[in-house]
Amino acid sequence: MTRNSIVMEKSVEHFNETVVIKMTHPRRIHNPGDKRFFGGNPIRPPYLTESERLRFIRAAYQLWSLNLLDSKSRQLKIRTLKYKDLYTLMDLGRFQFWADGVLILDKECMEIEKVDPGRFEHISLFDFSEADTRILAEFYHEGRTRVFWEKDCGWMGCVAIWENWIEEFKDSVVDGLKGDELISEIWYETSDEELMGE
Repeated sequence: MTRNSIVMEKSVEHFNETVVIKMTHPRRIHNPGDKRFFGGNPIRPPYLTESERLRFIRAAYQLWSLNLLDSKSRQLKIRTLKYKDLYTLMDLGRFQFWADGVLILDKECMEIEKVDPGRFEHISLFDFSEADTRILAEFYHEGRTRVFWEKDCGWMGCVAIWENWIEEFKDSVVDGLKGDELISEIWYETSDEELMGE
């Protein structure tokens, strides 16, 4: 357990240094007058906030475990994910593509990467995309596609983990459902949402 915590701490530190620091640029500020965010400070800090950190670590652990599975087991596991989690994992895949921002310094993962280079990218491009298509067809009205944000939204269009984009993220996940009763099938509340507005 301690080893896992150390791996995650290094992942958070790397993400802060490669991605979050770029979010402090004035052009990246969103809703600057909304005092609910960043402890009442309209300017974000150069590191993940408490709620962002929880979302990042949850997704990184999911990605870590998926990377260790064989193809068949991984696809079965992905089928159990709610759309909220899948959307977040797809954003992590984009962080990796744009900035090499997701680093999991686990010995087993590193050995897999040596034998199967680009595995993480393959999971993001193919396994997640396939699951995305299936969920949209099952739960959403015909014609609904994944919401793609402009590059100046969140970070390079990735909005899932950012504290000041949580409302837009939820709206983009639940919009277009075949019925409100299906919300529990694709979204759930977690402790990081409870931190909002404190």
